[in-house]
Amino acid sequence: MPSDLRLSSLWTGRINLLLMSCTSLAFISLLPSTMAATRISYSLPKIKLIGGTYDEMSASYDACQNRCGAATCCVGFTYGHREKRCYLKSAIETSEEDEDWTSVLMANSNHGQRATLRNVFIDGQRSSFELPSAEDCHQYCTAFGMYSWIPAKLEEEVAAQCQCIQRIRSIRYYYGAQSSLFPSSDSNF
Repeated sequence: MPSDLRLSSLWTGRINLLLMSCTSLAFISLLPSTMAATRISYSLPKIKLIGGTYDEMSASYDACQNRCGAATCCVGFTYGHREKRCYLKSAIETSEEDEDWTSVLMANSNHGQRATLRNVFIDGQRSSFELPSAEDCHQYCTAFGMYSWIPAKLEEEVAAQCQCIQRIRSIRYYYGAQSSLFPSSDSNF
């Protein structure tokens, strides 16, 4: 075999290997956006989130969930069943009970297993108790699957408050608060 032909065949093999590598890299770079669309979500039937809308559209519930799951700034969405309208949320101001609406919060921490919301207070129907940190509150409320924690107010001499939640009564903006939803075998939203 002439040396030019061997060299040509060697280069062809290397080019094919390079093309396969580039194709694989291109495929791998598509995975994060596909994976983002399948983030774990927490459904809140009959709750309409107010404020923080950054986009809205006519869409099916599934299309709305996929759109929110693919956007890193989307903390959740509110879906109007009657009007088939989707409202993507980057923040939450408050909420109200409404039969025709479902809201969804998207997991954003703990490797996609937990939805942590900063400056958001989830109000349940339980009384609050004192705990010094949000992490202590999380540990204490593990069996409930949800908690809200409000930091201490030194000027008012009010201690930090923790509330374990089984059922959501309302959601509202509260500066400094931290709330979280996370799966557990005993939790039922």
